[in-house]
Amino acid sequence: MTAALAPHHLRVVHPRALQVRSWYADEELALVTTDAWPPRDHGAVRRYRDRIRAGGDLPALVALFPTAESRVGYLLDGHHKLAAYDQAEVRPLVIRLVPQVPRPLRLDDLDRAQAAFSDSPSRHQGDTLGRVLSSMREESA
Repeated sequence: MTAALAPHHLRVVHPRALQVRSWYADEELALVTTDAWPPRDHGAVRRYRDRIRAGGDLPALVALFPTAESRVGYLLDGHHKLAAYDQAEVRPLVIRLVPQVPRPLRLDDLDRAQAAFSDSPSRHQGDTLGRVLSSMREESA
């Protein structure tokens, strides 16, 4: 895990929005959204934007990257913060989560991740983490 300001403006990739016309993963840091984009709670975005503009402690985004060198990660937490950083025109603080030993994702990895967050597999089905895990399960099946 590392935390640092993004080296430049981030490219936001929203799989279902079909808004990315041309983009290459090795060109710039990109985050794939895992929740509604743009975020629906404009009040939350405004509060984060005001906090960012005021300076001081910056709110952090949390993203999962396959390897330490990866230029593309999944935004797990911080959709409202990312929108606020964009509005404030400030490079975001990104916490990068990277597996200690990178390897292809396996179904039993998903089962362990789900178990780490819940006693019941159905508990997270409607939230962001649950949707990400379900999507990863569908892609690996």
